[in-house]
Amino acid sequence: MNDWLSRQSFLGANSDEVLSRCRAGIIGLGGGGSHIAQQLAHLGVGDFVLFDPDYVEETNLNRLVGATKKDAARATPKTTVSRRLIKRINRNAEVLQVPKEWQEEGRLVADCDVVFGCVDTYIAREEIERVCRRFMIPFIDIGMDVKELSDGYLISGQMILSMPDELCMRCLGFLSEELLTQEAGRYGAAGGRPQVVWPNGVWPRPPSELLFSL
Repeated sequence: MNDWLSRQSFLGANSDEVLSRCRAGIIGLGGGGSHIAQQLAHLGVGDFVLFDPDYVEETNLNRLVGATKKDAARATPKTTVSRRLIKRINRNAEVLQVPKEWQEEGRLVADCDVVFGCVDTYIAREEIERVCRRFMIPFIDIGMDVKELSDGYLISGQMILSMPDELCMRCLGFLSEELLTQEAGRYGAAGGRPQVVWPNGVWPRPPSELLFSL
């Protein structure tokens, strides 16, 4: 009988072996990062390094995949929630929890085969990208934003692959000095409990925008 990964043969004859040996770093385990952890576990990635200094709060429960009310009551670290989620999908996965800022354990980033940035700010994205390029590591940035319009809200998102020998996010026009200086005043416009779990769940898609009225 074929194993649970054999159905992914379209990825290549040895894709299950490649994925099982891949070490993926995930920086930020909120509404985006928790989705990434879940999807990579289903894909068959066998080695994870999880970075996030935060713990579960009641306001996280509408978007943090795998978190429960008990986790909020106990202030469970987000790294613990994602580790539990991954191990329930693939009990053989190696999962290293780093419940602190990734800069405090930068050497662990250098050991990854790929890094996913699931952070809130442009400056954080730029910092991660610079480190990944220094160590020649592919960096995948994901994120979304909610902007209030006169007749509703505009939801926009991005998925950017930053390869060491390809264009960076500044070259692509995604990062700029203007954005870096303006972002602080705009963060939080979607409210304290942004409902982002459903648009995050339709990733991956090309950069797109969803417009709806409330």
